[in-house]
Amino acid sequence: MKVTLIFLLAFTLSLKAQDSLSVSEDYDLPLSNPRPYEVGYLFLGLNSYQPRLFSPPGVSYFEFLNGILAKYKYKKLSLRFHASYLYKKTTLQFALPSTRDFGNATVKDYKIGTGLQYSLVKKYDYIYTFADLSYRKRAVTANIVTSLYQTNIVSKLNGMNMVVGIGSKLKLYKNLYLTLETGYDQTYLVGKSKYSSYNSEQEFRQETLSYGNLFTRLYFTLTF
Repeated sequence: MKVTLIFLLAFTLSLKAQDSLSVSEDYDLPLSNPRPYEVGYLFLGLNSYQPRLFSPPGVSYFEFLNGILAKYKYKKLSLRFHASYLYKKTTLQFALPSTRDFGNATVKDYKIGTGLQYSLVKKYDYIYTFADLSYRKRAVTANIVTSLYQTNIVSKLNGMNMVVGIGSKLKLYKNLYLTLETGYDQTYLVGKSKYSSYNSEQEFRQETLSYGNLFTRLYFTLTF
């Protein structure tokens, strides 16, 4: 009888242990998660701000495979690190084809920063809010050719990018997730732009850029 009771007790405890383990393996999102690290790669980003081709302002409508995200989680809080690089080359044919006016521009945009994340659900971080602060650098080289003049523009701006948003995670397989983040970011940049032309002297201008942008970003992330 004692042996039977011991066997039943051991069997019950093993079931509870397996159940606890299965919860951890199936969801891998509890706040007591033994794998607090998470890294992700930006698959696709969508921005609301329309770029202007031959001046420093603007961001690309779409971003693709150009950023990374890393997190360290402790209970309901997570420390975030992120970086991204955007390269965009554009050309434009002006509205009067008889003048054969045209232009082209190359934009390089760098961001690196950190932030905090807070889980809204008591036990799991399926839904969370976050805030990030980044250093941002933007370099633009543009060339405009018309029937009357040719102008070259070189602009270098530095400043900050501030982000607030909300995110959600969907488990794909084991510790692989699809993470969706959406929110609002505000950019403030300062710097100088050089304007040069073959029929005029070089001109340097102090530039200030400030604008807001609504965004949605899709990451593939891995916890460990």
